[in-house]
Amino acid sequence: MSQDIKKQVKPRYWCVRIPKSYCGDIPLSDVGGFQTVVVAYDNHNAFASAMGSADWEILPFEVTNIAVYPTKPL
Repeated sequence: MSQDIKKQVKPRYWCVRIPKSYCGDIPLSDVGGFQTVVVAYDNHNAFASAMGSADWEILPFEVTNIAVYPTKPL
């Protein structure tokens, strides 16, 4: 006997971090990068959503690469 198990995909919170170099020359020495949190179905949609966000937090530590990860892993 087989059952169809449908995987239900729900949106979740994603953190997106970018280095300060992606935002041009920022003369502040205490800015290492930026992050924002968005709600999306996957990491690709999270990044796209973040690029339209007006709310970015300044990070005091260096961010060397773009990172997209869930805020609460499964």
